Amino acid sequence: EEIGKEIGKEIGKEIGKESKLIEIVCKKLRKGQTPEMIAEALEEDANLVNTICEIAKVCAPEFNYEGVLEAWMNRLC
Repeated sequence: EEIGKEIGKEIGKEIGKESKLIEIVCKKLRKGQTPEMIAEALEEDANLVNTICEIAKVCAPEFNYEGVLEAWMNRLC
């Protein structure tokens, strides 16, 4: 049971980090920044940022954070 709780905490932390990154990427996309600019500014992996930006295209031009996050989570399932 304790192992399950620890695994749950780690998964929650990872989802939280991804969620925050998606939120920031969406804000930068709304400002017209390119995936390359975003990756460099955030010092994040360019492939990860590109993937988020590709998913975010379906929510353009508003880049609604909740919509992008939902699409991201569905991609992982």
